[in-house]
Amino acid sequence: MMKRFTLAVMMSVLASQSSALSCLPPDVAASFTRASEAEELYVVLLGTFDFGDVPSADTGDINAPREVEVESEFEGKYLSGDGFTDAPPLDVTLRFACLGPWCGSLTSDGSEVLAFVEQREDGFLLTVEPCFGTAFVNPTQAQQAQAISCMKGRDCTPQTF
Repeated sequence: MMKRFTLAVMMSVLASQSSALSCLPPDVAASFTRASEAEELYVVLLGTFDFGDVPSADTGDINAPREVEVESEFEGKYLSGDGFTDAPPLDVTLRFACLGPWCGSLTSDGSEVLAFVEQREDGFLLTVEPCFGTAFVNPTQAQQAQAISCMKGRDCTPQTF
């Protein structure tokens, strides 16, 4: 009887641990490749997003897909064939997407962000996912250089893990 109880407890612990979100480390080359192969048009921005409080995405059903949108103002640069070039301020809608209990997040604290932003007929949209494939907070010089390399048609090989 004790063996069954111990086995049941171990299985429930393992099951709860395996339900954790598993993300590959964010990779600029992989994000650039996804954006360039998408039907939608994307721009790569480097700068800050200023926005207010993000409303809760809680719907009472943790398994339901959820999204919350807020308006932001972007200040910084965009990626061109010449590298990062000064951009005028842009209004960008931030869409925070959730998978189960995990939601994408950004802070409006002045942190620099390298972002893959969809350019739509009605404006710009940055979908921030839990695994950060579209927004790189405080990007390193290497990540910025990788984005430039991809834009110039040079090495854009995603990392292998």
